Amino acid sequence: MNFRLLGHYPSEVPGWTSLACLILFLGGMQFLILGILGEFIRRIYAEVQQRPRWIIHKALGFPRKARQNRKREVHLEIVLDFSQPKFAL
Repeated sequence: MNFRLLGHYPSEVPGWTSLACLILFLGGMQFLILGILGEFIRRIYAEVQQRPRWIIHKALGFPRKARQNRKREVHLEIVLDFSQPKFAL
């Protein structure tokens, strides 16, 4: 099979096969690393979706039945605890 590539025959340019194989291999490695990073980001996103928006540490002033006294003031202490992740790779 004799074809022209960018105006030259392959036999005229020594080493083009090695260069093409190297470029394809490095491109494949880039796609592999990109896939690994994508999987890691997907797991982080899934973990964040399962967490509650707020973690209430202490609630003060709640009535026994919420419908009895709606005018009563409610104080909340909100603590965000992200010290320990709940997933492992």
